[in-house]
Amino acid sequence: MEKVKYGGWSSCVRLANDKVEMVVTTEVGPRIIRFGFVGGENELKEFPEMLGRTGDAEWRVYGGHRLWHAPEQMPRSYVPDNAPVRVKETKSGVRLTQAVEAETGIEKEMEVSVSLSGARGRVTHRVTNRGVWPVELAPWALTVLAPGGRAIIPLPPRGSHEENLAPANTLTLWAYTDMTDARWTWARSSSCCDRTRRRRSRRRWG
Repeated sequence: MEKVKYGGWSSCVRLANDKVEMVVTTEVGPRIIRFGFVGGENELKEFPEMLGRTGDAEWRVYGGHRLWHAPEQMPRSYVPDNAPVRVKETKSGVRLTQAVEAETGIEKEMEVSVSLSGARGRVTHRVTNRGVWPVELAPWALTVLAPGGRAIIPLPPRGSHEENLAPANTLTLWAYTDMTDARWTWARSSSCCDRTRRRRSRRRWG
């Protein structure tokens, strides 16, 4: 764990092992702005025109991984995270706590760590109602990934109509979800993973 400069911010925290590194901002947030192999590309999307900026009332996406509270509503979900966060070192990483949102009475907290070995990290999200009235909400973690990648979403084991009558999966679509997008590929989970392994094998040895 070390304090570093990143993307125009003078005070970020870098967590790393011999394989991967994670960079979190402290002048805005809580937010993970970088996660990737040491010295490699950032797996998270960055918006260069927003990096390094702080302050004012304009909401900025910045990029990376952030914490909201659901359900999404305007303006409640879009309270800016442009101010410094409290930083506390933990046994295995760092805890970032945002000041209580004046508009909502909600406090957001993100605890992050990188495993001692391997390409793994852990992120724990906490949302606390510090207001005087009960609030119905849920933590909502959003990750903005760099473009050009591929997401493989595994499915539970498949079954038969005769033996499995109850639903096994939930697919939630927004009104603006475009199911005709050519980037969607629907397949049985095993065949999808097999095809991906073959593609990787061809790229590696071909």
